Amino acid sequence: MKSNLRITAAARFMSLFMAVIILIAGCGNAGTGNTNTEESSGSELTSDEGNVSIEKEEIAIVGDGTEETDGSTEFGVDAAIGIESETELGTESETESETEELEAEEELTAEEQLWQTRLLANAKNNLNVRAEASTEATIVGKLERGDYAEIIEKGEEWTKIVSGNVEGYVFNEYCLFRNEAMEQAKEIAKTMATVGVDNLRVRKEPSTDSKIITKLMKGDKIEVNEDVEAIEGWIAVIYEENTCYMSADYLTIDVELSTGMTMEEIKEQQRLEEEKKKAEAEAKQKAKEEAAVDNASDVELLAALIYCEAGGENYDAQLAVGACVVNRMEHKNYPDTLRGVIYQKNQFTPAGSGKLAKVLLSGKATESCVKAAKAALAGEDNTNGCRSFRLASTGRKGIVYGKIVFFSNN
Repeated sequence: MKSNLRITAAARFMSLFMAVIILIAGCGNAGTGNTNTEESSGSELTSDEGNVSIEKEEIAIVGDGTEETDGSTEFGVDAAIGIESETELGTESETESETEELEAEEELTAEEQLWQTRLLANAKNNLNVRAEASTEATIVGKLERGDYAEIIEKGEEWTKIVSGNVEGYVFNEYCLFRNEAMEQAKEIAKTMATVGVDNLRVRKEPSTDSKIITKLMKGDKIEVNEDVEAIEGWIAVIYEENTCYMSADYLTIDVELSTGMTMEEIKEQQRLEEEKKKAEAEAKQKAKEEAAVDNASDVELLAALIYCEAGGENYDAQLAVGACVVNRMEHKNYPDTLRGVIYQKNQFTPAGSGKLAKVLLSGKATESCVKAAKAALAGEDNTNGCRSFRLASTGRKGIVYGKIVFFSNN
């Protein structure tokens, strides 16, 4: 519209210019014509001047109005374009930002993507998991340092998580997130491969022509050997302490980390650990005792048995116990070795109960018992060949020394 208005103004200006030329030409003629003609011409001139003035005013008005309006329209269009441009820029900026985020996500490795929704406990000892996001809330479980959790909702100070069977809130200050958590996890955890199909072959070399070492079933886990350089299509694994290879297409790789526990699980674990410690201590003690028996000489072994059977009796009773043991070695119904006689099933209670081994380990046998053992092994016998004994209070007949009666069944 702006161009059309300017053309109209130019056309009118040309019309005015032509009128002036004609006027000048008329004035020239007036100098040679009659008065009437001058007056007439003058009247025409006046009329023309008036018209010229009117034209000028119209032009001025139209021109000014047009320019002003045109200017306003132009400004309005520019402003609209500017606003539209700003809007487009804003939209483009937001779109670019979203695109960059998506591209950033696409650039993340599978492992990095996994850790975008995980955290790692980084407290000095244990990290409390609470029922609500408050230090006053009930403790429903704990995460040990290095335990991982899946993030349900992250807040500024507290994060809601689930780890194992425990769900609740942990304080962010004592947690590691995203890549920082992933890097820490790599340092403390083993990388494991989970088999996704049945009968997946474990091969000696990364080739389908290589020897098959074994086959694993769906759900089986095997440690990844991260010290071996990556080979496309294959995962190096550790099987029976040897490096082997499996097809990467059927394995899911993840770090093996522990998870948190509920308070009930913690109590049960503590109970089991106490039982385990007790069993281990007993096993350790038994091993020591067995070693003491294995390493004991005949004198030490017999002296320990005498101590168990007659440690509180007089020397004669102690010698008689030793003599009974030696006499059995010489009878056809018993083993022909001291160790065999003492540990014959259901014969000497201290040997079967472990008491004898404990005495050997502790070295409690007295000098009197050791003296009696040496004498008996040397052939001294104050029982006249007896091979058995029991408490005299039982009423059994035989040779009595102290509170013990000695006898033979055959």
